[in-house]
Amino acid sequence: MSAGQDKRVRLWNARQGILVKTYPVEHTAEITELLIMRNRDRFITADGKGSVLMWDSVRGVVTRRFRACPSNAAVTSMALNTDESILCSACTNGRVYIWDLASSSAASSHQPLEPLQVLDHAKGRIITSLFLSQPVLFVGSADGKLRVYDVRSGKLLVRKFFRHDEARQKGVVEDIV
Repeated sequence: MSAGQDKRVRLWNARQGILVKTYPVEHTAEITELLIMRNRDRFITADGKGSVLMWDSVRGVVTRRFRACPSNAAVTSMALNTDESILCSACTNGRVYIWDLASSSAASSHQPLEPLQVLDHAKGRIITSLFLSQPVLFVGSADGKLRVYDVRSGKLLVRKFFRHDEARQKGVVEDIV
């Protein structure tokens, strides 16, 4: 799959290099993130104005809308936990939005689903990456800080400043998980 500035998502046959399907335009800005669900029957897209959508891959329709990134802040990163029941998105406003995908209230494609939690310890910082290893969420930001949260409580567990190569050398991930 591919997506980008033209606001379109395309499904490709990678072996043959041919376009299989072009999905309808549902975004109002360039698509900045694309996540494909494990069983490939669904995917999630996000755009430069903060819109997050879940799609049915086969039918080519939006099945869920998520309320994220107010004030047209762009989505910079998304992550799913291993059982794909929690979705996190990060925005240029420095906030992380967390949704429970297993919730029965997440069933409507018309009403945007409100986040369960909004993490704003990095407010004003551009978040560059997310990694979700339940129950821990790792948030990397342009200020060079790695913030680590307990996803269930939203509690900030660790906030450290690292150069990009320093976190790996110091084994930060192994110390926390």
